Amino acid sequence: MLVLLGACASTPQRSVYEDLGGEAGIARLVDQLLIEYKADPRIAFFFAETDQEYLKARLREQICQLSGGPCEYTGLSMPDAHSGLAIKESEFNWFVEDSERAMRK
Repeated sequence: MLVLLGACASTPQRSVYEDLGGEAGIARLVDQLLIEYKADPRIAFFFAETDQEYLKARLREQICQLSGGPCEYTGLSMPDAHSGLAIKESEFNWFVEDSERAMRK
């Protein structure tokens, strides 16, 4: 029993970054996230005037860094990036719904 417990303790844990499929998996996720956000009329207006390539690159960096990958997020802080948008709780919840749908896909 002690041998089995010792083996479990030494087994390295996979990072979320690895579970997402590394850079390629995160790139696919970000592409799907943006498809979902722009297709949702409840929140699409938040993304209408956004530089899509800049947003895509920053989302990739952010998800990569937060998931334990080798990336460094170079974008604005979340309060700065969203200042002046007056995002309502319902809008944030729709954003989360869309994010969950993208992750399932």
